[in-house]
Amino acid sequence: MSGDNSLFVAQSCNNLGHTYYQLGDYTHSREYILKGKDIIVNNLGVRHPEYADSCNMLALIAHAENKLEESLNLYMESLRIKEIVFGKDSIPYALVCGNIGCLYFDIGKYGDAGHYHRIATKIYEKLCGTDHPDTALQYDNIGYIYGELGDVEKSAEYYKKALVVYEKVYGPEHPDTKRVKEALISVPK
Repeated sequence: MSGDNSLFVAQSCNNLGHTYYQLGDYTHSREYILKGKDIIVNNLGVRHPEYADSCNMLALIAHAENKLEESLNLYMESLRIKEIVFGKDSIPYALVCGNIGCLYFDIGKYGDAGHYHRIATKIYEKLCGTDHPDTALQYDNIGYIYGELGDVEKSAEYYKKALVVYEKVYGPEHPDTKRVKEALISVPK
């Protein structure tokens, strides 16, 4: 298969891969994402955003499977392509920065985690505004990092910023709002 039809197949493979990922079936998720990625490479090359998205998805899978070095390498490849295609001041770039921040957090490299989450935060604030859920998610992540570092004032500051947005956008009963309220309550005074 070649041309447009194979790109539809690639999209179908990616959709299946995402579905299996959501179900926690990482073996099938990886299988379908790799099939889609191969078609994308053959038709669009390795400097295409769809290739970067495949790398990001494979990084998420590897991260979930605790294959952290593989995950980091894939995230960095995705970030490299996102920078080439969209620039450093773009939502696709911010998304991958946030993912890298989460990975660094999980391996205990809080300084690196904070660095990538702050990059993502600045982009989201600039492009989406300070009242956007994606911006709030970064505030939330940074609050968590500061909490792990023992900086309770900074932790509370960022949790409060996230809470204001979540309450405004989602309301008081949304799971994200409740989770951040609980995190804020648990920050030592």
